[in-house]
Amino acid sequence: MRRTAFGSTLIIVGVCLLLAGLSSWGGRGIAAVHAQTQPPPRPTLTPAPTAKPSSDNHSSEAANGRITGTVIDLTTGAPAPGVAVTVGDTTVTTDANGNYDRSGLAAGDYQVALVLAAEQGASAQAPIVVALAPDATVIQHLSFRSPPPAALTPTPAPAAQPAALPITGGPSDGAWLMLTLGLMMIAGGVALRLRRTT
Repeated sequence: MRRTAFGSTLIIVGVCLLLAGLSSWGGRGIAAVHAQTQPPPRPTLTPAPTAKPSSDNHSSEAANGRITGTVIDLTTGAPAPGVAVTVGDTTVTTDANGNYDRSGLAAGDYQVALVLAAEQGASAQAPIVVALAPDATVIQHLSFRSPPPAALTPTPAPAAQPAALPITGGPSDGAWLMLTLGLMMIAGGVALRLRRTT
């Protein structure tokens, strides 16, 4: 009778260890997969409207036209803030999202071009002439290539030993230990119970 009770206890403890090992093993992998599936935020390419007074000497029609767009750095593939753009005879600067906007324009032809300093790079296209109809909005995206970052010579740093190895999402040694001990206890409990019955 005592062997049967001890065998039952071994089986129960073994099942508990087995379940703890499985939950420890599976939970970390799910968290790692979930962390990897979060997409990075994308920058906006929609120009924000801003009202600027017109100083162009185009026709005397109502000045309600608008030329806007985004300036993209082809080296990085990202919108470029702080870049000067000429629209007609006025220069505007791109905002934090790389958008430029020139509104309050009369109908007519306007030359749109990037004004880049040498350290900013070179324009990817020649100046563009935009034909603006009365009360129209024209979106004209512009692009340039910034110089590639200067190659940095790394200074050798002393190799530091981590206090503990990072968790990479796989099962830890503790999970394997719990699984192994749980299986061994279940097997021992079953063997004790079978011995009693034979």
